[in-house]
Amino acid sequence: MKRLLILIVFMAFAGIIKGQGANAITAGTVTGIIITCAGTASADPNIEQFTVTASSLTNTLTATAPAGFEISLDPVFGYTTTFGVPSTPGLPGSASAIIYVRAAANAAPGNITGNVTLSSPGAATQNVAVSGTVKATPTVNQMGNISYSPGQVVPAITFTGTANSYNWVIDNPAIGTVPSGTNTIAQFTAINNGSTPIITHITVTPVNANGCNGAAMHFNIAVAPAGAATPSILLGTATGAITACMGVASVGPDIQQFTISGTNLTNDVVLTPTSNFFEISLASGTGYSNSITITPVGGAINTIIYVRSAATAPGGPLNGTVRVQSGSYIQNEAVNGTIFIPGNVNSVPNKTFVAGIPTSPINFAGTATAVTWTNDNTAIGLPAGGSGDIASFSPVNNTANDLVSTITVTPANPTGCNGVPIHFTIRVPAASTGPAFNISIPTGSINACMGVASVSPNIQQFILSGAHLTNDIVIQPGPHLEVSLTAANGYSNSLVLGQAAGTVPNTAIYIRSAATASAGPISEGVRISSGSFVRTIAAFGTINLPTI
Repeated sequence: MKRLLILIVFMAFAGIIKGQGANAITAGTVTGIIITCAGTASADPNIEQFTVTASSLTNTLTATAPAGFEISLDPVFGYTTTFGVPSTPGLPGSASAIIYVRAAANAAPGNITGNVTLSSPGAATQNVAVSGTVKATPTVNQMGNISYSPGQVVPAITFTGTANSYNWVIDNPAIGTVPSGTNTIAQFTAINNGSTPIITHITVTPVNANGCNGAAMHFNIAVAPAGAATPSILLGTATGAITACMGVASVGPDIQQFTISGTNLTNDVVLTPTSNFFEISLASGTGYSNSITITPVGGAINTIIYVRSAATAPGGPLNGTVRVQSGSYIQNEAVNGTIFIPGNVNSVPNKTFVAGIPTSPINFAGTATAVTWTNDNTAIGLPAGGSGDIASFSPVNNTANDLVSTITVTPANPTGCNGVPIHFTIRVPAASTGPAFNISIPTGSINACMGVASVSPNIQQFILSGAHLTNDIVIQPGPHLEVSLTAANGYSNSLVLGQAAGTVPNTAIYIRSAATASAGPISEGVRISSGSFVRTIAAFGTINLPTI
């Protein structure tokens, strides 16, 4: 047993020594459970967390959350969608941290999943799977304000919506009813023994068995004094549909409108949206603000109110009310809309391609359903524009100077809400008669148990092509790596790509760890040569000790 323990310690130490100098990012096991109510970010302890360590990095280690999630280096504060992990003090290129993950407030109800990406140029990107549960919140349908005279019978009021039950509270039961209850307000007889109207405010909260309560709904019941001419305001149901792109106020015809009329009014009528995400006007195309005052003529009004979403409205469904008040008489008009979130496209690093060597495709990722792109310098051999990913093309430079083009990529959505464009450059160096390779950045990560060769998908791959060659391309991995032209089989310690007329087309090369690889981070590379022209790329991954 003692000798076995010594062997394990020695193997672990050897793995550490082997890993020195390797650009490696390692993520620990995810722990915790994410759970929250829709519309509310999850909070500690209802979060997940994992450790991340890195060594010998040449660039910042960046952590990026998937859609519907946010990440932080603190379990309570500082959550965002992406950040740089600070380097370990005194150890440049190294990092060690705990990353906390929560569901974002805009996460859709249901089970949510995604990958937190850990990336640094020159190191293999790591994807850490996270998941959570977002419980749906119930809704209650908006009630209009109502008014009665003393002695009138108020019919039973039953609330509807998506909730299991509805809790209601009345702030002034002196009108003849009880102060609180669940679901239905029972029939009662209106009471007002005073000389001024009584306005009682009812708050209704939708409740679900899952513990997630919905947003409260409010309406008023007014009881006029005995013998008085009762002020009356009649609101029509809002018509139309408010739709807009996030960051832009909606415009006609994508607005709502409702009619308002009143009699026996002795005060101005003031209309105010209860949410800053709506604006109102007396004209459909102009004059929108967060308040309108209408002065009755002969105690009466009769007009149309137009409602639009404000530029500050967040993405997603939008619900609210317009408060209508004349003295102590108050009503609310329900309004709603939908704000579309513009799609985005992830940034793309600047590219350098060798003339005459076909490029690997440039693929775009993000939340947009489509992208369009433009190229400001077609002399490099790329068209002036297109849609979707940029396919492989053969770069051109027939000048004595480097050619540089700027590519502008615009994300698009079917809703018409286009996102913010991104930009990157493609550089084609001045023409050369010497050998040249185009080598893509390796993707994937090697992972295996010691004593067993890694298998797909725990392998790496890159795209290789060549031009101006006088010799075949020879690919030679390090002593504990193997290469192949297919992901599943055919691995060996060398490959030869034959050149024809000085060129080798785009070819996928796959890398795996050999069964002889020692435990620890992989610190070997792959040598690519054509005659005396040599390039080397690094391989990334981890060989794990077997469980004893």
